[in-house]
Amino acid sequence: MRNTVLRALSERPIAKAEDVIPMLNKELIPLVREMRTAHNLEGRQQYSVATVGTGVFTTIWTSDELRVDDQLHVHANVVARSTSGAAGSAGYLRAGLFVNTAGVVSQVGVTTDMSTIESAAGCDVQFAVSGQRVVFQVKDDAASSYAWKGTFTVLGSDQP
Repeated sequence: MRNTVLRALSERPIAKAEDVIPMLNKELIPLVREMRTAHNLEGRQQYSVATVGTGVFTTIWTSDELRVDDQLHVHANVVARSTSGAAGSAGYLRAGLFVNTAGVVSQVGVTTDMSTIESAAGCDVQFAVSGQRVVFQVKDDAASSYAWKGTFTVLGSDQP
């Protein structure tokens, strides 16, 4: 999660008064929304990955490094569909809270399983810690290849 604003503003001058409101809607409102997101240390990211029927966990999302005293609340919404072999699909909603205390990143409590819907019982998902980062991993049923897509909503706090 980056707490930076990546949007550039248009340098087109406003020629008529009736162009002010459309310019505000197109330029200013998205900029303010992005600035609010950066200020609140909140972000939403979407990723995809393919697995090839190995039944091994594969990382679909990786956080930025957590600095000392940072905490990160991650909400993962992930879907999968089989792209080979037997028809299969799965959907998951998971949430986890992670902290960096004295240089050690760890999960607070356990992952919250808000929803698991599967037609392929061998599929699974999990949070893990890798160094100073949090990762989210997906696993296929070891029989078919899968296409995975996930949306990750991240709320962070760098306040001790």
